Amino acid sequence: MSVENLVQNLKDGDTVAAGKAYDTVMAQKLQAVLDAKKIELAPTMAGQEPAVAVEEPSEMEGEIAQDEINN
Repeated sequence: MSVENLVQNLKDGDTVAAGKAYDTVMAQKLQAVLDAKKIELAPTMAGQEPAVAVEEPSEMEGEIAQDEINN
């Protein structure tokens, strides 16, 4: 079931089917969030640090380009 089915059921006035479609859509969304959280937390269960992207500063950050010095 999808959101489109939910909307169509509401348009048709079939509230029972719309309720079932809503429950299905919400269950799918909840399962997706739980799966993402499991993937995020899995490394910590094995005693490893979670993988976090560390952004390194660019080489030019905080420096003045030679062209700016000459002008």
